Amino acid sequence: MKIESLIPLKVKRPSGDILLTPGIPVEFTEEEGLRLLTKAKGKVRLAEPSETVIEPAQRPDGKPLFPIYWETGTGQILGPAVPECFARDGETFWIVTTFEGHIRWINADRLRSKRQFETQVRLKEVERIKECL
Repeated sequence: MKIESLIPLKVKRPSGDILLTPGIPVEFTEEEGLRLLTKAKGKVRLAEPSETVIEPAQRPDGKPLFPIYWETGTGQILGPAVPECFARDGETFWIVTTFEGHIRWINADRLRSKRQFETQVRLKEVERIKECL
């Protein structure tokens, strides 16, 4: 059973004390969880399981979707790619697409505009500096 604290809380257990942080669910045995819910009423709650939802990417009017662009961890903006699916895992939103033959799960926070893609400074490969003699 997953319990979520509403305030910072120290819980004493036979296996050792545990510090609960608000908003972060912690797994307890059924017995420990029920006891904690009763003793700390109003300070903890049963954590709701996050539900993952995946649905096909389509516009209500049936028109084609606009291509997307996204920033990688190295700061490079990639694209264009057409979304195939939209996904939600808790509070995180994803766009699923195929780009250069690979399936990509793109966090919605990483989306960028076409203008940003077109004006980005392109990385240029250079020859490695050789040791000085």
